[in-house]
Amino acid sequence: MGQSLYAGHPAANDVLFFIGLDADRRWIARDNRGLAGGVFVDKASALKFAMFESDHHPHAVLMVPDHVTLNLTGALPRLG
Repeated sequence: MGQSLYAGHPAANDVLFFIGLDADRRWIARDNRGLAGGVFVDKASALKFAMFESDHHPHAVLMVPDHVTLNLTGALPRLG
């Protein structure tokens, strides 16, 4: 399980971001819904992105000790 950057625990319906290294040692930030994320040059950039995308919500960013993969497969909204 990941370690929270903040004390406490996020609510179940909060968007969570996971930050960690992928198998090629690149920094990855991705949300738990598969709708947002990216590959970053350093940990600080990944954290800045995740904090911005989570509206700086406390408890919304988790560092993970294992490899992270970027898989943005969230459902796209229907138009019309």
